[in-house]
Amino acid sequence: MKTALKVTLVLCLVGLFYSFQSTHQVLSKSYKRLGIWNEIANDNSMSKDMMGILMSRKRVK
Repeated sequence: MKTALKVTLVLCLVGLFYSFQSTHQVLSKSYKRLGIWNEIANDNSMSKDMMGILMSRKRVK
């Protein structure tokens, strides 16, 4: 039982680190970033959410 728990924990940690690396790789490519921005701009609710988040930050104002 303890071995299975340790193996599961290690797999979860590896998956977590891999997901962070994957996100960084996606955002490092300018054409993928542009696609994300276009998707947000074309969706009304996502653009409202983004504007709300941006306007709540002191540095943006």
